[in-house]
Amino acid sequence: MSEYQETIKTIAKTCANEYAADILAFLQNENGSSAESLFDSASLDDKLERLMIQYWTSLTDSSNDYWRMDQVTAEDKMIVFRKLKKDVEPYLGTHLMNVLREEALAMQAECEQGYKHYLQMCKRSGMSHTSLLSHLLELQQELQKLMKKASDSQKLRMFLAGKGVWLDDQFQLEEEEMNGDKTRTGEEETGEKLHKFERKLRGGIVTSVHPQGTFVPESEIRRQGIEHGDLLRVKKSYRYDGQIRYQFELAEKRCEPLPERIQLDRCLVKVEASMYYADSYMENGEEQLIRIGGAPHRILIKEDDVQMFKLEPGDQVDIAYWANHPIGAKVIWKHMDSSKDQTDPAERKDPKGENAHIA
Repeated sequence: MSEYQETIKTIAKTCANEYAADILAFLQNENGSSAESLFDSASLDDKLERLMIQYWTSLTDSSNDYWRMDQVTAEDKMIVFRKLKKDVEPYLGTHLMNVLREEALAMQAECEQGYKHYLQMCKRSGMSHTSLLSHLLELQQELQKLMKKASDSQKLRMFLAGKGVWLDDQFQLEEEEMNGDKTRTGEEETGEKLHKFERKLRGGIVTSVHPQGTFVPESEIRRQGIEHGDLLRVKKSYRYDGQIRYQFELAEKRCEPLPERIQLDRCLVKVEASMYYADSYMENGEEQLIRIGGAPHRILIKEDDVQMFKLEPGDQVDIAYWANHPIGAKVIWKHMDSSKDQTDPAERKDPKGENAHIA
């Protein structure tokens, strides 16, 4: 594949990620009935014009001084822009639906995790009357958060259904959380079939095992050191509630580049006027400013992430966002200080014992 074709696909993916972030924000604040209004021609033209400038040398003959950005005419730019738009549009729709579908699967997994935690909270016993009242208030707050997350997930599912993209509607709970009946369908798999891992902002996905895709949580990615493009094998499979679920293990390192995904590690959580944000990170024990395009930048942290990770000022978190769209940034990991309580595994510790609070 030529450099030009690779650039076209990169631009299409970037546009799709930006559109997806716009759609998710719209659906979370509206009823989703007029999300189509986001797909106007002017919006696409603005995105493509910005990306055309960014990738100019890959879209034109960089060996020819005539095509230097500071020398070309407005008419030349228009010619390049029209060709860019014509070549990008065939890829855009498919990329967008894939991004939204994967986001829906991730939201579904987060709802499942939130529901497990809520059920664990409900099982707490041995409290005084005063403690009971406080606990009921906590349950009410937790239920409200869970209902908001489930509502957002359903809106996205309905939007995708309107586009002919259907997701599995089974809600799964693990045996250790629900004491349910789980029947194994097989022992260790020894076949040679491997499955490509696709990294997302938070967590990742394997699409070749199950038609609807299988979500891989952030904790498992970090435990095994899985990276985008790596090949995984199915370690175990089991049947639960009429469906097959999978456990993966790393089989082969590929470490394919994913330049459109930006990750900032150990960002410092700060708060100002009840707004959580990060504008710096820790590197070798020193605080460094977050910069985008060479300029200092403040990344706003969404309320959902604040609640999910129970963030406080001074916490260190890893943040990821798609290139050119930092407004859609997500907290993907919280680094735990040894002085903080880690006794509740649903809140503060990964079941495998990792010292982190995961989504």
